Amino acid sequence: MNDIIRSPNGQFPEDVELCNYTSLTCNPILKVGNYYKAAPYNFFFDSWYWEQAQKVNKLEALLAVRFGLEYDINKLGDGMISKLSFNTQMYIKFSQYVKKHAKKEAFQIIHEFEKTAFSLKVKTGFSPTDVMLILGIKKALSTPQVIVDAKALADNNFCPLYINRQTFNQIFKTDYHAGMLKQLTNDRTYRGEGPLTPFPSNRY
Repeated sequence: MNDIIRSPNGQFPEDVELCNYTSLTCNPILKVGNYYKAAPYNFFFDSWYWEQAQKVNKLEALLAVRFGLEYDINKLGDGMISKLSFNTQMYIKFSQYVKKHAKKEAFQIIHEFEKTAFSLKVKTGFSPTDVMLILGIKKALSTPQVIVDAKALADNNFCPLYINRQTFNQIFKTDYHAGMLKQLTNDRTYRGEGPLTPFPSNRY
C-alpha cells in the first residue's frame, strides 16, 4: 500500500513559535531565547474542520487541540507527517486519548482547560483564525456542556464522534493505512470505531 499522502483535503501542520516555558514569562512580543520553532499535530485540520468538530462535540474538539499540542512534528523525523501510516497511528492514538480523558469528572475537565498554560499554548500554536475559534470553544465549555458532550462520547463507546476513521477518509481520500491498522489491531491499541456519525456536508 502506498504510504505517501497525495493532495489531502486539509492543511499540513505549520511551523509556529512556541515557548519553552508554560508560564506568563512567554512574551509573544519580545521572543528572547525562550521560543523555538514547532509544528503541533493538527489532524490536517484547517478552520473549516475545527468548526465542524466543535459543532459535533466541543469536548472532543478541545481534547484534539490539547492532544496535538503534545506532539511536535519537527521532532519526529523527516517526512513522517506525509505518511499515511503515521497519520493513521495519530488518529488511533487520539481515540485512545479520548477514552482516557472524557471519562473524567466534568469539573476536572473544565479545570484542565482553564489552566493558563493551555491558553498560552493555543495562542502560540495555531493560526490567528484558529486561535479565535479554539478559545471560543473553550469559553463555551461550561460544566453542563461537558456533561452533555461526555455523555455523547460515552454513548459512542468513548470513541471520537468526528475525529475518526470517517473523517480520515474524507481528508486523505483513503482508508487507514492497512499495515499500521493491522499492527495496532493486533496489539489491541485499535478496537474499532463507535457508532459513526454521518459525514458533514463536503465543501469540496
